[in-house]
This record gives sequence, structure tokens and C-alpha cells, in this order.
Amino acid sequence: METLVLWMVFGVVMAAALVQARVKGNKLRHWQLTPQLMLVASFFLYSSAMPISRIFWRSDATATDIPFMETNILAALGIFAGLYLSRFVSPPGTSQPRAVSAPWPASLCIFTAVAALLAAVAYALYSVGMQVSNLFTPYGFETTVTEAGTLDNLAYVIVNACIIRSYFAALTHPSKSRQLKRVVLLIASLICALMLIRGMRNNVVILILPMIGMSLQNRRLPLMKTLAAVFAGFLIFSVVAAERTFGIAEGRNNDIAVNYDPLGGELGTTFNVYAESDNILSGRELQLGKTYVVGFATNLVPRALWPDRPPSPAVEFSQIYYGTDQLPFGLGYSPVVEAITNFSVYGVPCVFAAASIFVVLLAGYLRRRGGWGTLSYWMMLPMILNWNRIDFSASGKMFLVYVAFFIIIDALVNRPATAAPAARRRALAQFALWSASQESGLRAQVAGPDGGRTRPR
Repeated sequence: METLVLWMVFGVVMAAALVQARVKGNKLRHWQLTPQLMLVASFFLYSSAMPISRIFWRSDATATDIPFMETNILAALGIFAGLYLSRFVSPPGTSQPRAVSAPWPASLCIFTAVAALLAAVAYALYSVGMQVSNLFTPYGFETTVTEAGTLDNLAYVIVNACIIRSYFAALTHPSKSRQLKRVVLLIASLICALMLIRGMRNNVVILILPMIGMSLQNRRLPLMKTLAAVFAGFLIFSVVAAERTFGIAEGRNNDIAVNYDPLGGELGTTFNVYAESDNILSGRELQLGKTYVVGFATNLVPRALWPDRPPSPAVEFSQIYYGTDQLPFGLGYSPVVEAITNFSVYGVPCVFAAASIFVVLLAGYLRRRGGWGTLSYWMMLPMILNWNRIDFSASGKMFLVYVAFFIIIDALVNRPATAAPAARRRALAQFALWSASQESGLRAQVAGPDGGRTRPR
């Protein structure tokens, strides 16, 4: 009963934070998909796995339940305070970029998407020994002949970056955007199917969330469809988690039961890490922000250049838990545990308030950077989601790698508008009109009764 009461208090605080996350000027019942909204929703989702498990699955309670909920309430208060204070520190202005990327030709858009698909298939076959049947065997064990690491991560980063950039090009193309969008979506679906076969749930999330965000830009978030999509994703990813361990054939023959208890799967990461944190972190000195600054800077150095690079907080946590430096898999991590590691429980609300302000400021900065900034803005969605399951240095590094690829892709493809031929200049002008229409639609949506005019301060 006490867990239920604390969960209700937690829900009330998160609901207040959700109100702060809505776009300024929106009606109370209207929200848009933004990094702020993802910050609130994802933290609520991961933090609710334990109370949902206790209430609906009747799992056994532990002595950690109450401290966990109390600490997460402190974190929720920090998120609420950060989003509220961000109103006073965020720069004024609209989301209109200062500059736009030149629109891609349709041929380049399709070529990039097809090339990404071929690269994904080629690397997947290479990683399992060039046999198609091996794709359906247990993930990452007997049939994987390449070592997972930098090459594996970089290969799918390139694939995801190319597909996301192609989808953005299809959405912003001056003409035939619907046909182009369908082609890119079909190719993206094939890549997602390939990744799910290999159990790569996180790569699927990283690919689809920015595309969903771009599709819903300046539009009201469909609440019921969103909840249905989250529920369907939970079921699919739960099945994938079981099948990637045993393989599709063995799972079917042995009638493996999938455990839908959220505490026993991905969503239980936050609580399970917190439950082990007392035993692992007891007696250790506070890091006082080192994991956010020194740890982040250290993790940016490639391991090829620094073979003895110190492990990230999440990796170190798993190494201590399993008692080995050779990890076949890890426990994951929690932003709450990382905050406690640095500043104790009393620093949790301050860390989450600072994180909320940082998200708002970074989102506003990226929206004014043009094409690569817009793509990076939407890439914040999966990275904020990932923050609930890995440490800050890993999620931040992953985000910067994607930003670098978006900048490189634009630099390789786009030329200055002044040097473009007449047809390219016309296409760029049409794209500028499209951007202006999107911005005017946003202004009309958020404007108040006086047409959006505000009193001078």
C-alpha cells in the first residue's frame, strides 16, 4: 500500500512536470513531441516498472522499494523545477532555423537510403559468417564471428544517420515528398526488421524515434496512438529479448514463455541497478561531478588510441557486480544512481534540475542551427531515452557521434546556395517557403487571443 501511495505522489509530480514540458502557448491538453516531453515521459516510464510489478504482477516487495520511490520523487521534483526555471534562462525567439540545408534531389535521397540498407545487410551477414540462416540463431553468441565493439557500433550509426537524413530530405523535398517518404519508410522498415532479428532493440529505437519526431513536427501529439504504440513496442521488444537469447527456432520448439513483468525486462533497469547500488557503492567516496565532466571527456577518446582507458560508470558498475573485467553483458545503469554516486541522495534533485535546463537550452540551440541542427534536435529523443539505462558519458558520446555524421553528410552533399545553378536555387527557395509555412503554422497554433503579442517587460 505504501508503494502505491508513493507512486501516486510520484505521478502527481511528473504530471506537473508534464505541464511544464508543453510548448509555450499550447492549450493544456495539447502537447508536442519535444526533448522536454521525452525527458519527463521516459523517466516516468522507467521509474514505474517496480510499482507496476508489485501492484499488477504481485511480485515480492523488498526493503529497497520505499527508498527507491522516495529518491525518484526527489528526482521528479528536480525535473519539475528545472523545466520551470528554464523559462527564464532559455533565449527568446521562435524555432525557425537561421539557415537551411539545400534540398536533396529525389535520386540522392533514394540512393542514400538504398545504400544504407545494403550496408546493413552486408554487415549483418559478415558478422554471422555470410550465411543467411545464421541471422535467425541466438544473438551475439555462437554464430557471431566479428567482435562487437567500435566497428559494430559505427556500422549501425552510419546506417541510422543515412536513413534519418534521407527521411528528412523526403519530408522537406519541394515536390513528390509523399512518394519519397513512402520509399524511405519502406527501406527503414526493412532495416528495423533486420535489426530486430538480431535483437538490436536499441538501434531500432534510435532509428525510429527521430523519424517519428520529424513527422510530428509542429503538430499535436496523438495521445491514444502514442500510448498504443508504446504498449505494442513493449510487447514486441519483450519477445525479441527472449528470442535473441534462445533463437527463433529453439524458442518456438520449446515454447519459451515471455515474461511481460516490466521489472524483469528493459524497464526494470533503473530499479535493479538501484537495488544493487548500496552493496556496490558503499564506502566509496563521492565523485562530485567527475562522471559528468572527467568521465565524459575520457570516454570521448577512442579505445584504439587509449587501450587502458578507464571504464565508464555503467561498465565499472557491472564489472564490480560480476567480479570480472570481461563482460559478456552488463547490468545497465541509472541516472539516479549516477547522481547519488556524485552528490549523494541530497544532490539528486539538483542534478535532475540541471539536466532539465540543459535539455531545454541544447534543444533551443540546435533548432537554430539549420539542417544538421534540426536532425540533431530530433536525435535528442532516443538519447534522452537511453539516459535512463546507461551513464551520461556513454549517451553523450553516442549523441555527439551522430551530430558529427549529420555535419559530415551535409558538408559532403550541400554546396553554398550562391554557387548553385538556377534549378538548385529555385529548389532552395521552395524549401525556404516550406520552412516558413511550417513556422507560421506553429505561430498560429501557439498564439494567444491577442495574436501572440506580449507586453514589453
